Amino acid sequence: MLIVEDSRCRFLTNIDPDFAKNSYDMATGKSNKVTTDYFSQAITTLLETYPELDGFGISAGDHMGSFTSASRIAWSYEAYGKAIGEYVKANPTRELTITHRGLSTSLADVYASWQPIKDLEKTTKVTFDFELKYSLAHMYNTLTPRFYGTQVDEAVAAKQPTWLTLRNDDFHYLNWGDPKFARDFISNFPMSIVRGWYMGSDVYHPTTAYWPKDPTEKGQLEIQRNWYMNMLWGRIGYNPKISDDVFKNNLKKRFTDLDQEQLFTAWSRASRPLQKITELVSGTWKLDVDWYIEGCVGAGRSYIPKPGTDNATSQQKQWKTIREMVTAIPASGSTWCSIEQTASNSCNGKKDAYTVATEMEDDANAALGIIGTWSGSAKQSKIAVNNVKQLGFLSQYYANKIRAATFWKANNLVKARESQAKAYCWWVNYSTSMDAMYDTDVFRTYDLTPNWRFADKYNLEEYNDLGGTGTPNCSELVSSARKQLPVQNGAVDLWIYNLQGKLLHVITNTSGESTTVQAKQYLKSKPGLRSGIYITVLKSKNLEVGRGKIYK
Repeated sequence: MLIVEDSRCRFLTNIDPDFAKNSYDMATGKSNKVTTDYFSQAITTLLETYPELDGFGISAGDHMGSFTSASRIAWSYEAYGKAIGEYVKANPTRELTITHRGLSTSLADVYASWQPIKDLEKTTKVTFDFELKYSLAHMYNTLTPRFYGTQVDEAVAAKQPTWLTLRNDDFHYLNWGDPKFARDFISNFPMSIVRGWYMGSDVYHPTTAYWPKDPTEKGQLEIQRNWYMNMLWGRIGYNPKISDDVFKNNLKKRFTDLDQEQLFTAWSRASRPLQKITELVSGTWKLDVDWYIEGCVGAGRSYIPKPGTDNATSQQKQWKTIREMVTAIPASGSTWCSIEQTASNSCNGKKDAYTVATEMEDDANAALGIIGTWSGSAKQSKIAVNNVKQLGFLSQYYANKIRAATFWKANNLVKARESQAKAYCWWVNYSTSMDAMYDTDVFRTYDLTPNWRFADKYNLEEYNDLGGTGTPNCSELVSSARKQLPVQNGAVDLWIYNLQGKLLHVITNTSGESTTVQAKQYLKSKPGLRSGIYITVLKSKNLEVGRGKIYK
């Protein structure tokens, strides 16, 4: 419990007596009067001790497994509400906001017990708010979540001001960045009742950065390290109509050695596929303990083994296999078809898993087609470029893993094996890049140690289980993936880079037949360019369809 003087401080409480049970005859049972009296007296002391405190939240959740919906709220009122009411009546000028979380209960049950506090809004400066987990543990998910059941409808009917909790237990390492998703997600909020919203994680508490292997990157605030993701949500949350030019201008200011238009597009499209894999599976993998996208792990309903008991098997690492992925269903609120339904051809017009995988792959191809040869000259530019590549690699991985799971369930072992081979290769690209930049960690519900290469072998095991032999030829599989789309209407763009990955020139709408001649003409016209090797990339609609080398 954290109290900060001279500031608003909201915190959630429950029936856990914690260390106080060592001093008093306390327990977590609902019939234990000592426990109830302890919390009641504690809340009074809290209000008396901290006069600057003007709000806090109540959550009738943890350690209340035997309670019904109604008895949860009745207990929270007995433990907290009565004391709050008595204090406010004695101090009617004290401004105080009480927010009750709608966890495992209904608004009707909250009103049934807490109506005396809500009634105080008429005669005192008390404000009574409601709160709910809008997207449960994964905000990077469907645009229309319904995990909260009927709670929004109840709040709308009662015109009850409500806070939305957005849980980001998805991206701790990666600096996600798709403003279109953020804008569309926020536009679906039930605005008539929204008092406000806030975002944060439960598994990881971001403070100062200690994961970067570059010692000069350690010690900065995590909110600064993932500045782009936080800026998108902050700016768009304040003004959903904000222009993308604001974000492009920020990129231009930070990365003077990179093309901000292309960086913006690549960052957006590399990020966009990842919420799709979560939408496809989070009807089953709902909680932070169930699913962590950056590591493809999830502990189900059990937590990670105790230190010293893990013998590094995929089961103990809670690795999410294609066989487990098949059993997962789309998020509550999603209109998509599951992997299993796709495999049995029973989607009945819903978007199927093959289509989802193709959309993900197209976006990842577009991002990597733009940024694949970049490196950046400044340190922060290198970090940003690598981050976008990591997002793209992970997106490619999941696109192919979805295909592998679906083909396997459809008894098409050959295509399942081919897809898993590609998934393995994209994972190795991802894990290699992540391992070069970051240390891994042991979180409350999953373990990524000893390093980012921890799951290379699990992906290879899945490939071998599908009949694959040895190790897939990744140089061939990954390079071919970047050349999947044909040149449309014979028109392509020619991109010319130096060996450091800096884009020098783009020739648009070339026929594709005389690109070498055109590239040489450009290099010849620039006497300041040194003699040597340059890279040419052919792109159709920003997707790479070919590349080569040219000499000046």
